[in-house]
Amino acid sequence: MGIGNESISFLVKIIMDDLNEFLSDRESTLTGVVCDSLGTWLEFMHEATDEDKEVILNEFHEALGNMSVWEYDQVEQKQIVEKMYKYFYEYYGTEEHVKYFADLFVNYYKTEVKAEFNF
Repeated sequence: MGIGNESISFLVKIIMDDLNEFLSDRESTLTGVVCDSLGTWLEFMHEATDEDKEVILNEFHEALGNMSVWEYDQVEQKQIVEKMYKYFYEYYGTEEHVKYFADLFVNYYKTEVKAEFNF
C-alpha cells in the first residue's frame, strides 16, 4: 500500500517548485531540514507502487508545463539536464534513491521535449 496520492502529489510539487526556482537561477526556497526530510522521503521511490509512480509522473507533467525548460536547442537541453541533476545531487545527496528519482524526472523531461520538438 502506498503513502497516498495526495501526499505523493504534495511532496512532488514541493520538489518541483523548488527545482523550478533553482533552474531559474534563484535560491532554493527550502531549508536544509526540509531538504533532508524530502531526501528521506525519496527513499520511498524504490518501494513505490505502480499507482504511486503514475501520480508522480502526472505531477512531473504538471510541473514541466510551468517550467522554463522548453528549449529547442539540444545543447541548451543538455545544460538544463545537467542543472537538474546538479539540483538533486546538491540538495538531496547522491544516494541511489535520489539518483532513481532524478533519473525518473530527467527521462520524463527528455521524452516530453522529444515529443514537443519532434526529435
